[in-house]
Amino acid sequence: MPPAASPNKTRTRASTRRRSSQPRAASQQPPQPDDDHDDQKEALQAPLQTISATADDNGQHEDDLKSIIAETKTILASLGPAISSSRSPQREPLTAFEIAPEHLSLHTIRDQLLSKSDRKRSLFGANGGPDDLESPSKRRRSSLSQIMGEGDLDIDWATYKDWPEGVVEEESMMLDYFRKLKFIYLEQETKMRFLADVQDDIETGTEATVYSAADVAERERVAKSLKSQLVEAKSLVRSLRAEVDAAAEQLVQPWQQVEQESKEAERLIKEIGDMELELAKIRAQSHGKGNIAAIAGREGPLTTAEAEEVCDAQIQEMTTLEEQTTKAQQSIETTKKQLVTSLKSLDRLNAERSTAEKYAAEAKLGMGRDGGRDLETEQLCATHTATLALLRSLLGIEQIEAVDADQIKLVYRVPAAEEAPKGAKGPKRRSKTSTSGAEGTVTILLRFEEVGGRVAGVEIRTDKDEEVELSEAAASRLRALQEANDVPLMVQEVLSAF
Repeated sequence: MPPAASPNKTRTRASTRRRSSQPRAASQQPPQPDDDHDDQKEALQAPLQTISATADDNGQHEDDLKSIIAETKTILASLGPAISSSRSPQREPLTAFEIAPEHLSLHTIRDQLLSKSDRKRSLFGANGGPDDLESPSKRRRSSLSQIMGEGDLDIDWATYKDWPEGVVEEESMMLDYFRKLKFIYLEQETKMRFLADVQDDIETGTEATVYSAADVAERERVAKSLKSQLVEAKSLVRSLRAEVDAAAEQLVQPWQQVEQESKEAERLIKEIGDMELELAKIRAQSHGKGNIAAIAGREGPLTTAEAEEVCDAQIQEMTTLEEQTTKAQQSIETTKKQLVTSLKSLDRLNAERSTAEKYAAEAKLGMGRDGGRDLETEQLCATHTATLALLRSLLGIEQIEAVDADQIKLVYRVPAAEEAPKGAKGPKRRSKTSTSGAEGTVTILLRFEEVGGRVAGVEIRTDKDEEVELSEAAASRLRALQEANDVPLMVQEVLSAF
């Protein structure tokens, strides 16, 4: 076994760590040519030599050591202004601990944090204070608070009175330092947790956790499963991001068009506002009398005759508007009555529809009377079918078909056509007194602008798929009926031409 280190060597290493852990030590400052400064350094070295000589008595003479330490702190306080004054705007501000690439190891930061407690144990011996009875983990947790309490991280604000820009640099470096310190702390905490998990705890008597090969394999399997889930989630995020990008690219052109149209609308609104303002100015110049278009070019007051003419025109206009308002109100009342009647008819039809649907459902499920057959429903169906057949026969309808959502095809039976004179316009006339019984068909194709909307056009074709040309009078009447959107009269007008 190697020989135990002597107390002198232990104290020397503690003193070395103490001096290396101070970021604002005199070794990092440029030498001062002042003789007083050199004398203070010599005065500082003398108590330190006395500390080394006194510590050989195995922790005795504690009062003498404390007085020497107080004297050393007094000398360091007197050296503070000289050290702070040596800093200049050209030099980078120092943080509480000098952060450098070679200083970012775990052992270095641990030595910096534990330097205070190491020095105390080196000076006062193994039984020098109550801290020796604490566990290493408690000493590690309290080391940073001790350093903060003793002022090692204090900022010399007197330096920044003449150099205010250094506050920003100091803040930036402190933030960078604490970011790195956080990372180092997390790394150290993780390692300490791992070591506490795999080693026996003497204080609590807890035994170390022993992982078998099966436990390790199970943990690896769980980690692999979690990694696969992470990969799937990342792929899903990438696909969603791609879809979002594609949708954004598709929306660029419509957005530009909408933006352009909105700008155009804003311009038009501004022009309309300017026009309204101009019209208001014209009305104000005309004293608000008469029609603006008629008096826009006039200046000055109106004569009595002109004022009477303007008044008569306004009275006539008001009378016309009142008559139009009365007619509109009458039309509204009539429409309301028709609407009430239509709603009543709609309710009645809905009730009949519900009853018919109920009968149909019962017939489909075989729940009717007479062994599963609903004779009443069958009788109603037969009656309606006969009625429809009779109506189609009376109207001469051969076929009704919805060609499209906005087109209806009607095929009518008409008497056979007679030969029209050569050069005559219009359809061939059909003999109403013909007894031959020959019949033909005519097809009427109605096109609507939209479902349930106005009639957009009419096509008339024969059974040979030839387009029929109506006479001028019939065509004009058909156009008038189309403008009135009267479909029954249009069909009647077409059939009357045959």
